[in-house]
Order: sequence, then C-alpha cells, then structure tokens
Amino acid sequence: MSVSSSFPSSSSSKSTYHRPSHRKDFQIAIICALSLEYDAAILIVDEFWDEDDKQYGRTSGDTNIYRNGRIGMHNVVLMLLPNMGKAAVAGSAASLRTSYSNLRIAFLVGVCGGVPILGAHEALLGDVVIGEAIIQYDFGRQYPGEFIPKETAVATQSLPNKDIRTLLAYLKSDTGKTDLRQDTARHLKALQEAAVLKEHRHSYRYPGFAEDKLFVATYRHKHRGGPLGDPCCDSVNYCDNAAQSSCSKLGCDEKKLIPRQRLERKRHLSWEETQYPDIFIGRIASADTVMKSGDRRDQIAKQYNIIAFEMEGAGVWDECPCIVVKGICDYSDSHKNKIWQPFAAATAAAAVKAMLARYTISDQGHLSRSSTREIEDDIYSNNHTNMALGSAQHGQIVLTLHGIAHYNAQSPSSISILGTTKSNGTQRLRDSIFDFQRVLTDDQRRKLQQTKIIPDAIAVLVFTAELDSLNRNRKGRSIASRLHSVLQSVRDFSAAVEAVDSTHLEFASTLWGSVKLTMLVSLSLGLD
Repeated sequence: MSVSSSFPSSSSSKSTYHRPSHRKDFQIAIICALSLEYDAAILIVDEFWDEDDKQYGRTSGDTNIYRNGRIGMHNVVLMLLPNMGKAAVAGSAASLRTSYSNLRIAFLVGVCGGVPILGAHEALLGDVVIGEAIIQYDFGRQYPGEFIPKETAVATQSLPNKDIRTLLAYLKSDTGKTDLRQDTARHLKALQEAAVLKEHRHSYRYPGFAEDKLFVATYRHKHRGGPLGDPCCDSVNYCDNAAQSSCSKLGCDEKKLIPRQRLERKRHLSWEETQYPDIFIGRIASADTVMKSGDRRDQIAKQYNIIAFEMEGAGVWDECPCIVVKGICDYSDSHKNKIWQPFAAATAAAAVKAMLARYTISDQGHLSRSSTREIEDDIYSNNHTNMALGSAQHGQIVLTLHGIAHYNAQSPSSISILGTTKSNGTQRLRDSIFDFQRVLTDDQRRKLQQTKIIPDAIAVLVFTAELDSLNRNRKGRSIASRLHSVLQSVRDFSAAVEAVDSTHLEFASTLWGSVKLTMLVSLSLGLD
C-alpha cells in the first residue's frame, strides 16, 4: 500500500508497509465463533500478508487456521473457532497463544443477545456491547428450585490488564464515546460497500426499524391455537417447532410489544443515520447455553448488572488478554431469530476497527515502514500546511520528527546519547527545539508552557480526541487517525527520556509541547 505525499517527490517519498517476517510480529488477534462473524471481520482488514502462499505457519499441535493481515497501523491475526461455547474457545485460544507468543490483546468479535433496557438507556438491535468484565453465570450449584452461581463467577473472572483498562476508560468518557460512535459508523459504511463489491453472501445491511420488536418479557413465543395450533404449547414445555417459526407465522400479538422512544425517533432519521449503532460498555454474561427467556434475562441482568449474553467470552478471558465486542442480534428471549445476525456482526467488526485506531502497542507493535516520509505526510497532508507557523517552524518541527524516527529505529540503549556523550542527532534535536521556540509569538510561547508536560499513557488518546473535537465539521479521515502514530512516537521518545535521566525532563516535555502546539495552531488556521 503506497501513501501519497504533498511534499516534492524524491526517492524516499513513497512508503510501503513492510510484511512482518515472523509470527512474533503479531500482537493483536481477532477471534470469531460463527462464519458470518468471521466474514464480516475479514472485510475490515486493509491488507493481507498471507496471500500467494506466504504462510506464517503454527506450532506443533496447534490445529487452528489463521489469516494474517493489517488493520490500520496494526498487524493482526484472525481465527475462526471450530465450535461455539466456552470449551471450544478456551482450547483454541490456548493454541493461539502458543503460536503467537507476543500476543497482547484478543478481540472476541461477533453477535450476542442484548438486554433491552439498561437503566435510562434503550439498547436496540444492531447496537454494540463491549465487555469490561465477564460473568460466568452458569457456573455454580443447582439446588431444588434454585441455582446459585459460585462467588468466583459473580466477582467476574479476572480483571483485564492495564492496557485494556486504559483503553476502556477512554472509550467510556464522553469524548471517547463520541469518537468511537463516529468512527464505527464510518467503518460500517465502508464494510457494507466492500461486501457488495466483493459479492459476499451477506450485504450486512440494516434490516429496518420495523423488524426491531421487543415483546413483554413474560410473553412467550409459542403456538396459539387455530389451524397452526399445537397441544405442546399449552404447557410450559419447550416446542422446537415453534422456536423455528417466525412471530408472524405463530401470530405473536403485537399489542404485547414494548414501545421505545429511541426506536420511534429512528422513524425521523435518514436511512443511513438510522443504521448507525449506539455502543455500550459493561458486564457481559457468558455461558454454554443460549439465553432465550425474557424473564430469566431480566432476572440475571438485574442481579449482576449485565448488558448482554453470549457464549464464548468466559473461555477466552483466562487464556489471553481479551475484549469482547459483539453486536446485539436479539433480545435474549423466546422471540429471537437470525434476521439481525449479519448486520450485528458488521457493527461489531466496525467497532473493533474504530477501537484499534485508539489502541497503542509498544515495543515494535506497530507496522514498520520504509521511510520517515509518511510521518511528514500525516502532519502535512495538504500543500498549504507549510504556512502553518511560518516556514521556519515547519522546517524545525519536521527536523525534530526526523530525529525521533531515527531514535525509534535504534536499540533502547541509544538513549544514552542524552547523557554525557551527546551525538550529533541529539544536538540536532536540541537545536531544532530552540529554533522552533525563537519564532513563536508571545501568545504561542504561553501556550507552549501550558502544554509542556511529560505525557502519560493516555496522553495521545486525549490529545487526538481534543483535535477532532475542535474540528468536527471537517470531511474525510479524522485527524486522530492520521496523527496518532506520529504523536505516539513523540510520546514514547519523551517517556524514554524521562525514564533514563530526570535531568532531561525539560527537554522531553518541551518536545511534546512543541509538537502539540504546532498541531493546534495548524488546526486553528484550517491547515489540516
């Protein structure tokens, strides 16, 4: 994949992503339990690394089949489970960790049953749920007339690691939610277009709000007399024939539907806006059984503060760092059907791609590229950007970023150049920052002092969100997606300086502040 540049052409102006040389270069996995979920996930991959018989193999005893590719700045491995359920995913996830030993996070992506009323909010079919904890509600003791889950299940199996907690904390903020919803809607549209172009079995289109029906929890899906009547439905026993029939065929009484304000508002939206999902983050219930009881759904949801039900999360949770991301395809009641499954799988896949744009991998987790030219491209994508702070400032900040890229390409020990043996590269960085500050106005110097901090783990996420919030009316790619890798390089460099020698904190914080100031001033001038 080549990247265009607004800079004058040169031998180094064309960048391509490098194909990873080994499985150890993959730190992100996408796991699906159903083929339609997997097919949707395949459509969010920007580039595949394993085509033309270029396989990465697997360890002895691993029976999984993998696909390898790139999503944005991340190398990803995709896997389709052989069966549904906790046991199937646990074994496959363990093999995945063996073959991909540097795996940092796995996204369990697919469809689930939703809890329709979440406090003051209404969840609709096609919305996305993200699990911050897993409740294994079918693990416990069955007493006469009562099932009691074990305390370990109620206490949520184990907390996700710090990387995942940091990402989820950002996504739960107002800024993070808005960012995630907008990017998910954009990726969903692209996924649907790709499905049509590639002639997939499913188009992943929105079925329509008229197909979104929520019945009273105690109202059963069953035969109701007449010519289609069946004596078995006169009792509480399960009827497989009824379960395989639609609500219209069984004559389910639509007077038993629950009116919902959010669904009603969709009637007044454009077709494209109608399909855009909302996103909820919370506890997800996991079990080896499919939840098909409205009253039981509400009981468990209230007892354990659950937002959705699924069947694989508990199996993968303890095998590798995991985030469950699933689209709601039914309301976990007896009226569930498969109409919404393709669309729900698509919204979940789109949300994962949006999340990956905000997830940062350290220690060679991002893709390598052939030159530093793309760093310049990300910041100065328009020809007019040279005017952002004057040509002197533009030149100095690019020089600074070249120095950072040079640092990132070396071993960690190269940071010692900031000590007593200062190399030419270090001096160029210092000179660049000094020259940069010389051409600032008094007001810009004051702003620089306000932005001079040692960036913490979420500094890049917060600042890119701030950039996007300042320019919501722009069209095309979000600023955050274009500048995230640049800012992350600067953040990593500043953090490394801080870790090695506290006497250089001023140098590190000034570098971070200078890059932020340049981007803010460029944005205020409309030079994005």
